This record gives sequence, C-alpha cells and structure tokens, in this order.
Amino acid sequence: MADFYRQGDGNDESFTAKMIVSNSDLAADIPGVQNVWIQGVGCGSATVNFN
Repeated sequence: MADFYRQGDGNDESFTAKMIVSNSDLAADIPGVQNVWIQGVGCGSATVNFN
C-alpha cells in the first residue's frame, strides 16, 4: 500500500493504492519497459523515490 500526493495537497494524501515496483520488466509482452504498477492506474516506466 502506498499513499500518493499531488502538489498542493500538503499532508493529505490524494489517494491510497496497492503498487508494485520492480527492477525488471513487469509486462514483457508489452513494448517498452514497465517497472511500476499502480492499482487503478496501470503500469508504466518510472523513476521511483521512496520516502
């Protein structure tokens, strides 16, 4: 589970969702590299920072 924040939300999260972050491709059958999946959003390529 992860909390997601939009700029200007301050300490109030915009939404909470399950997420998967991988150092390898999560969907090899789709062109490009998908190393992150967010519930309700989908998968894609991302540079991720954890805090």
